[in-house]
Amino acid sequence: MKKPVDCLFLFSPGSESQGSNFEYHLGSSYIISYLNSKGFNTSQFINRNPVSLKDCVKKILDFNIRIAGFSVYNSNFNTSALIAREIKRISPGTLILFGGPCPSAHSDFIMSRYLFVDACFKNESEETFLHFLSKLSENDYNYARTDFRGINGIMYRFDGRIFQNPPNRKFSINPRAVDYLDKYPSPYLNGVIPASEGYSTGILSARGCNQNCVYCNCTVLSNRSFSTHSVDRVIAELDFISRHFNNTQVLTFQDDAFTLIPQRALTICKAIIDNKIKVRLGCITRCDCVNEELLDLMKEAGFASIAFSLESANPETLRRIGK
Repeated sequence: MKKPVDCLFLFSPGSESQGSNFEYHLGSSYIISYLNSKGFNTSQFINRNPVSLKDCVKKILDFNIRIAGFSVYNSNFNTSALIAREIKRISPGTLILFGGPCPSAHSDFIMSRYLFVDACFKNESEETFLHFLSKLSENDYNYARTDFRGINGIMYRFDGRIFQNPPNRKFSINPRAVDYLDKYPSPYLNGVIPASEGYSTGILSARGCNQNCVYCNCTVLSNRSFSTHSVDRVIAELDFISRHFNNTQVLTFQDDAFTLIPQRALTICKAIIDNKIKVRLGCITRCDCVNEELLDLMKEAGFASIAFSLESANPETLRRIGK
């Protein structure tokens, strides 16, 4: 029998842009890299061939998994729930965990209506997952004998009841930690995501947003915290990916706003140029976080696309939405 996989992460297809494939997911890959560095055996489920529900679940369970961890958005919620329900029906002992934006905002709804979901993970979850798996492993992965009360950032089902633990404030309580994200191993440099998958997965230089736009979930999900990677870490990943990358494709920074700190973006661009990294780049950002000097340097560094959020030209509307 195969060695048990402690947690198999799944990014279920759902939206038209995703097609029917199970792809790499950047958030899951960070968690996988971190957990594996701590001695756990975790992996991402990848499948790029058409598959029925029955065959999909069989492929998943063939990994000999203890836990199925789903990265859930509104767009793939129904697909994730369908697969999770079938996994639980065939293998009742397999734990079903939902994480990502949708469970972060709607854990009450999910836990009350989808009885096959054992726990929802909210917001940033590297530390939460490590704590959760450590607790389970201490009890030989016996869920019924494990005390989850000290794990912040989860809502879980236990003995027929639903429990809500305090929020995970790991990032917001470290606002002055310099390049805090560097504590988490790189999914690319550690082989969790192949470099060739960069164009469809993207990279991160920072997480979160400290702004107050009322229509956006970025500040809610990050508790208005902003955490960064060092410039050296960003350059190391870009250099690695650029050596195994189709230069006609665009590698996207998945930061909530890449130029939120314009001087930092300027430093990254200069480092890209100085290190002669040749890769087409993309990002999203705010109009009030760029200037002509930065835009010129971004173009020189290889940025082929920049998406701006143009909400309104009306000053009163902008004031009301916190812009």
